[in-house]
Amino acid sequence: MLYAAPPVLPPSLTLVGKIISLKPISKATIKKNILHAWSFLKSVSIEAKDDNKAVFIFEDLEELSRVLDQSPWNIKGAPLFLKPWKNDDTYEDVDFSTGAFWIQFMGFLLIT
Repeated sequence: MLYAAPPVLPPSLTLVGKIISLKPISKATIKKNILHAWSFLKSVSIEAKDDNKAVFIFEDLEELSRVLDQSPWNIKGAPLFLKPWKNDDTYEDVDFSTGAFWIQFMGFLLIT
């Protein structure tokens, strides 16, 4: 008996971002800051949400990869975590319980 291989879905061109902040950040502020920070992109569609989240849709995988490669990002000093959006989830279902970020220590003497 022959079985057909499952179809290979193209990678999603969508990221979901969550801003980690105690204060809500306005949709206009999110869009303004991202468009400025990502000015190197040819095109990105931004849909800011009410819960300090946003959906970013890219035209090609190269630009999406460039944004991920140059992370971490922040909005007004608050970290912006980016996660790929799988086709079968809603943006609310994207898991932000873990994420990578940088910590910079100032004034510490490094002894080697």
